[in-house]
Amino acid sequence: MSLIGPEQRENLTGMRDVWCWALSWFLKPPSSPDKRSKQAALIELIKCELRRVESVEALHDLYSQDSRWCLQLARNHFPRDWPSLGVHATTAAAYGLRFVELMTRRDLDARDVLPRWVGEWAIW
Repeated sequence: MSLIGPEQRENLTGMRDVWCWALSWFLKPPSSPDKRSKQAALIELIKCELRRVESVEALHDLYSQDSRWCLQLARNHFPRDWPSLGVHATTAAAYGLRFVELMTRRDLDARDVLPRWVGEWAIW
């Protein structure tokens, strides 16, 4: 395992552990379908911004920078709900899904049922 920045671990695929954890969290059955629907929409909003990132290295670099823009997206699109959506977890899940997209060259949409094989990326 290597370190990327202070205590930022990645697994053998190059995916950060926090992204793996967030994918694992997101793939579990939700306690509230309505809340999960909003989380999925937020993941897609963040991932839409990440579409301009075309390499794994650039994705890692962007994640290491300021992520307040993700919080701002949540506040703008979910003004009443953003505090309960788990913005940090949804942000990490969005980065994780974008990582999987880059590695597999397949588009994924968090608002849809994700393919079972995505769970293979959620192991850390």
